[in-house]
Amino acid sequence: MREILDELRAWNEGGEQIALATVVETWGSSPRPLGSRMAVTRSGKMAGSVSNGCIEGAVFEEAQKVMKSGEAKIAAFGVADDVAFEVGLACGGHIEVFVQPLDAVQKKLIGMLEKDEPATLRTNLVTGESQLVEGIPPGTELARRDGDWFIESFRRPAHLVIVGAIHIAIPLHRLAKVMGYRVTVIDARAKFATRERFPEATSCSFPGPTRDWASSRLTDRRTW
Repeated sequence: MREILDELRAWNEGGEQIALATVVETWGSSPRPLGSRMAVTRSGKMAGSVSNGCIEGAVFEEAQKVMKSGEAKIAAFGVADDVAFEVGLACGGHIEVFVQPLDAVQKKLIGMLEKDEPATLRTNLVTGESQLVEGIPPGTELARRDGDWFIESFRRPAHLVIVGAIHIAIPLHRLAKVMGYRVTVIDARAKFATRERFPEATSCSFPGPTRDWASSRLTDRRTW
């Protein structure tokens, strides 16, 4: 979900009608794990992936049908090994994708993820009902199917703190952001720890200009 947050926020603010497609079951070869998502708008925009391109076209059509009907559904896709080879795929497999209209529960989840708040989403694959709970339960954090329910846990992203806003920290913070980290850059030199140099950082902090760096407290630092 996090990889398509920017698109979901922009589309929602623009009044787009949106459907979410989520991988809820796989057998055999599957290029994307459980919980992988793809978002589709009624106007034809797409974001995310459920199979790295193999079935995205078909899922797009199913999403359009779901937005028109307002009813969630499971779409199943499968191909045998020999057929897969003939059409240029690496191997066969079977994928089930749950397609549903974006509702108030998912919108609340989007808001929580944007604030890096942990949450657990439970979706009934028969009725389409969604339940959102703050925090995550003990046990595995991997998306899983439990009978008619699909359960996803969203932990706060890991936090990388980079001390020293030097030149190699610039590509490092960009790579960390792509990998899903929250990034904080700390440097005593305010002109180094800037938004212009570190646009992907969650925050940058530095001490006040009249304070000694070694004796400054965290609460005395300026942060953007």
